[in-house]
Amino acid sequence: MDVQVKLAETAQERLSVFALRYAITVAEQGKSPPGADNDTRLFTDEHDETAAIFLAQSDGEVVASLTLLYPAERFDPDWTQQFGIDPSNAGQCVVVCRLVVRPDWRASGILGRLFGLAYDHARLAGHALSYCLAAPALVKLYEKLGYRCFRASSYLPHIGLRVPMLMVINDLAYLETVVSPFLRQWRKKDTGQRNESWFGQHFPDYHAYYQDCAQQEQYWSDIAHRVELRGETLFRDLHESDIRAFIDSSTVLHLSAGQKLIQTGDVDQEMYYVLSGTVEVLKTVGTSQLSLAAFGPGQIVGELAFLSRKSRTADVVAIENAEVLSISRSSLERLALKMPMVTVKVIMNLAETLGERLQHTTQKFSLPFQA
Repeated sequence: MDVQVKLAETAQERLSVFALRYAITVAEQGKSPPGADNDTRLFTDEHDETAAIFLAQSDGEVVASLTLLYPAERFDPDWTQQFGIDPSNAGQCVVVCRLVVRPDWRASGILGRLFGLAYDHARLAGHALSYCLAAPALVKLYEKLGYRCFRASSYLPHIGLRVPMLMVINDLAYLETVVSPFLRQWRKKDTGQRNESWFGQHFPDYHAYYQDCAQQEQYWSDIAHRVELRGETLFRDLHESDIRAFIDSSTVLHLSAGQKLIQTGDVDQEMYYVLSGTVEVLKTVGTSQLSLAAFGPGQIVGELAFLSRKSRTADVVAIENAEVLSISRSSLERLALKMPMVTVKVIMNLAETLGERLQHTTQKFSLPFQA
C-alpha cells in the first residue's frame, strides 16, 4: 500500500483535507464549529490561507491531516488567553491544530510520520515553541512526542474541554527524557540550537512535575493509592497495580472553581472520575439552571453519554478546584486488549453504579401505590 505524507500544495489536496475535517469533526464527533459548511460538507478555517497543511494519502485518498499555524503571519487574539502568545513573541511560535485521522487508520503508524514532518518543518524554519490544545484523550500522545501541560485546561465553545500543551522544540534533554520519536530527526539534522532551560524558567510548577520519570512514577502511584484506599465505584475490588495500569491509559485534568467540564449538546467519548473537589450537574430549564446532583471524590460523571454515544443532556461545572480522571472510550478499548479481566471489572463496577443511581432516582420520584 503506497502511503505518502506531504505538504498539501494543490487546491484539490486542500479540498480533500477540508472534506476529511468535516467527516471527522462534524459527521463523526457531532460538533458544529465555525467554518463547517453543511451544504458543501467542508470544514475550513480562517487561518488556512497562511497555514501549512500536512496530509497523509493512501491510494489517492487523504486519510489523515494536521495543520501548522504561524502566529507571526496571522495573529489570533485568542492565543494570548489560551497560550500566552502575544505579537511580540509570535515569531518564535507555531500552533498545531486540526488533527484528524480516518477511523480505519487510527491504529496505524501514520500519526508519527505526520507529526514528524510538521516537527521538522517548524524546527528547520527556526521556530522555538510549538503549542496545541489537546483533547483529553490525546494528552498522552502529545506527552510521548515531547509536549507538556503548562496551564489549566479550559472549555472552548463548539470544541469542548481542551488542555493547553507546549513543546520547546530545541529542548533536546527533555526529548531524550521522554524518548520522543523526534530524537531521530533531530540527530539527522542537528541545527546546533539548544533551549533546555526555557520551560523551567517560565513554568516552574509544571517543570517540577515533568522534570524526571521517577517523579512521574511517584505521582501516578500516589493517585492509584488514593483511589485504592477509597475502594469506591469504578475501581472497586481492583488492586493498586491494576488501578495504576488503568490510570496510565487515562488523563488527569485540573479544574478551577467555576470551570465547565461538560456542555449540554456536546458529543464526547469521555467520562470522568472525580479525584478531588466537587463537580455539579446543572440542567437549564427556561431561563433557570437547576442543580441535579453533586459528585465528589470516588464518583463518576458523564457515564451515560460515554456509553450511549449520545449528546450530553446537562452541564457539569466544578464548584471548587477539582482534579478529575478523564477516561475515553478509545483508552478503555485499548486496555481491554491488554488487560481484559481488569476492563471487565471496571465495566461491571460501572454497571453497578448505573443501577444504584437508577434505583435512587426511582425511589426519589415514585409515589406510594394506592389500590
